Amino acid sequence: MRLGANEFVESYAEAMSNRPVDLERVVREPSGLDTNAMVDALAHPWFTESGRRPLALQMMADFMAPEGSIYFDAVYGDLHGQHAIRNWLLPTMATIDFIEFVPTAEPVLSARRP
Repeated sequence: MRLGANEFVESYAEAMSNRPVDLERVVREPSGLDTNAMVDALAHPWFTESGRRPLALQMMADFMAPEGSIYFDAVYGDLHGQHAIRNWLLPTMATIDFIEFVPTAEPVLSARRP
């Protein structure tokens, strides 16, 4: 049985809440969530509590493929691979209080085909 976004966030929060942020962490196993459930997980109300932004950002990085994933920021440019994304995303974005992860449009997933 696949977990939905709510169950995934509950499980993730339980497993990761008491761990320090690890910039060297690389997650190789897919979450099992589809694109819509990942977006729902990132917008989950649990992450709106004070001090939980780094955990939401860590989960976002965990969703990225270890190799081949690209995160593009309009100011900083493109970052390639989960490690590079995590090492920019967490230190940079965790300090910005006004950013919300509530989606404003339908998610778009693009994949490069060989």
